[in-house]
Amino acid sequence: MSSCLIEGIGFIGDSLFFLPLFEKLKREQEFTIVDFICPVLESIEIIKEDNYVDNVFYKNFLPRKDYDKIYKLPPATNWNISVPELFQKACEIKNKSSQFYSKIPKKYLEPIKNLKNIITFQGNW
Repeated sequence: MSSCLIEGIGFIGDSLFFLPLFEKLKREQEFTIVDFICPVLESIEIIKEDNYVDNVFYKNFLPRKDYDKIYKLPPATNWNISVPELFQKACEIKNKSSQFYSKIPKKYLEPIKNLKNIITFQGNW
């Protein structure tokens, strides 16, 4: 049985880019336990929905010493590579992908199910 801990970085948007990492660590690196330190409290519920992450801790968590591997994710400042690929590279994933996904808890979707249009703008993307 092997385990790893990932120390996250960034803000709520970065959390979406973490998600493919958990599956890749379990499938490619064959970790049986994948734990994650989340830097953003608001992201914890979204990350807990992922079937490939075992435990999610808030940023003040002090890791145990018995993890087989601890990965610290870098800031997303290299625009020559997608953010999911950057995080996968930091975790030694060989088959990197720029794709990402999310599982939004149903309780967050209920209030907006009757809305006809959702419009958003992110100025720095």
